[in-house]
Amino acid sequence: MNTLHLAIDDKFMPFAQKVFETAFPSQNQFRVMRRPGGRKFIQPSPTVQFVSKAYWFSAKLKHDLQWADCVIIHFMTKWSARAARIAPPHVLVVWEGWGADYYPLLGEYSSQLHLPLTKDLLTKRNFGAFGRFHRLAALADWLKSSLVDVVFRDWRRMVLPRLDVISMFPEEFEILKKSQPNVRATRHQLHYFSAETSFQPGPVVMEGPDVLLGNSASPTNNHLEAFEVLRSLELSGRKIIVPLSYGDRWYAEEICRRGKHLFGPRFVPLREYLSPVEYSNRLSTCGFVFMNHVRQEATGNVSIALLKGAKVFLRQKNLLTAFYKKFGAALFEFPEIAPNQDAGKIFTPLSQTQKEVNRKIVTDFWAQEIVIRQTLLLSRLVQRHQEEGSQKESKVT
Repeated sequence: MNTLHLAIDDKFMPFAQKVFETAFPSQNQFRVMRRPGGRKFIQPSPTVQFVSKAYWFSAKLKHDLQWADCVIIHFMTKWSARAARIAPPHVLVVWEGWGADYYPLLGEYSSQLHLPLTKDLLTKRNFGAFGRFHRLAALADWLKSSLVDVVFRDWRRMVLPRLDVISMFPEEFEILKKSQPNVRATRHQLHYFSAETSFQPGPVVMEGPDVLLGNSASPTNNHLEAFEVLRSLELSGRKIIVPLSYGDRWYAEEICRRGKHLFGPRFVPLREYLSPVEYSNRLSTCGFVFMNHVRQEATGNVSIALLKGAKVFLRQKNLLTAFYKKFGAALFEFPEIAPNQDAGKIFTPLSQTQKEVNRKIVTDFWAQEIVIRQTLLLSRLVQRHQEEGSQKESKVT
């Protein structure tokens, strides 16, 4: 099965590359776009070619689409969407969604991702010297995007009818189908993590008094609302570990400033990118994990915490809550500010039984064996797609 992978250079891709090379050795080619000045995750190799925007309008792309049996889009962009739309009928087109690329298609569900305090903070960008600079930058981006939109009109919706397979959590896929009637794809679960290689490295457990808050410098973490909850609790002896190594730099600076003001030395921001093992070591004292996202996000962090015995708090609307609870995971609703809130109850660790249940759920779903098996099943989907195509051609002739 000849597979063409269209991707951006991101931390998820080295894992995906290894999985596909394990499942289909010597049958993969990667065309990768890198962000200017961004971190480099995929290493050069005979199967990897780094491409510019010109590639998406080139004879090279058309040639790649001809030899491919399957095209896998890792994070949909307007560029890779164009490639999907012009793919020949014999090619199985697969979209491995990452969240940010498909949330704009989820209708009302994705319209309220920022809570009130976070919304107010983002509004602050429009005032003062920084606000003027930001407005000018936004205007430049708008002009640029307007020109691009001439070529890529409503690209997310327009590509949907050409997609054959979509990989996302089932709860999200159901919302997508309800929001976008032109979805004809089937869902097939593919993975960017495995329990053995992604979640288990580093310390065996996450235990101790400290709190892990959020996963990035993205406003969808709703840090400010979480700060209000945490400052209402007794935090004696606890540190608040806040990953801010990637995302919005301006937002990260604001969160650092406010976090240090509210919590002093208890506030510990992580500003530099850490290797998976370094990151896991840093979180080993976090027996409590607070994720204030409205949408499904921080899947890796949440899964690591469940595997290693930490107590995890998620918002009820977060689809990751429904996903894990349907398997019976011990998850807890993100606490609201309330008078006389019992911090002792919130900071009571999981029982041994709860830890074992959570660990089994994570290892069963994300086991490396399962990840490889799900990947191998793509060959059957390709075969079925090509057989159906041949049948249609024979009917026409």
